[in-house]
Amino acid sequence: MFTIVGSAAHADYTPLALAVTGAGIFLTTWFLLDAGIALQADVQRRRAARRRF
Repeated sequence: MFTIVGSAAHADYTPLALAVTGAGIFLTTWFLLDAGIALQADVQRRRAARRRF
C-alpha cells in the first residue's frame, strides 16, 4: 500500500519503496519455502527412523 500511494503521489522515494517491497516479498517467500522444505525433510526423517524398529 505504501508503494501504491507513493507512486500515485509521484514521490521521489518510489523507486526505493518498490525495491524494498520487492526485496521483502522475495525474502518472505524464501523464508516460507525454506521452513516448509525443512519441516517436510524432518517429517520424512522421523518416519524413516520409526520404520527401522
